[in-house]
Amino acid sequence: MEWLNHYSDALTGVAALIAAGVAIYGVNEWKRQFKWRIEYETARRYIRALYRVREAINRDVRNPTISKSEFDGAKEAAELNGSTVTDENRHWIVYLKRWEKLSAARVDLRAELLETEVLWGKDIGKAEWKLQLLIGELYAKIHMHFMNLQNVTDSFDYLYYTDGQDEFSQRVDKAIVGVEQLLRPHL
Repeated sequence: MEWLNHYSDALTGVAALIAAGVAIYGVNEWKRQFKWRIEYETARRYIRALYRVREAINRDVRNPTISKSEFDGAKEAAELNGSTVTDENRHWIVYLKRWEKLSAARVDLRAELLETEVLWGKDIGKAEWKLQLLIGELYAKIHMHFMNLQNVTDSFDYLYYTDGQDEFSQRVDKAIVGVEQLLRPHL
């Protein structure tokens, strides 16, 4: 009977070691999953913010259609500022109002960039910089167009989105793909 007590004690020790191993494995797996979830959510939020910027560029700022309400709102805004209202002023004000949507999307993108830099360093910010340069180029072209500093046909590619077929849209998409490639492994 005594051998049964020793055998029982040995089995209890082995069971305790197995339980400890399983607990350690479980905690490590939980930590790995927790880290993966944080990386996944951060990458997803950043890419979504990136797409919002793209949509604000293409669907808001570069939208070739100006609705009557947009045009009337521009006239009201100009009159509130005491400006003389011409069609050219109204067009410029419409584009400035549209630009506000892009600015809001960029603010969201910058907030998400901070989180991505915490996890993966500055490489993503460097990749995003190409997109920011294109946004600056777009603003300059729109400004030059409405201040009559440039021929209308020279700025057509910048002012009007043509379902991704125009050269500027393709450059924006290429800049976004550069950022996506860095984040896709985390999704």
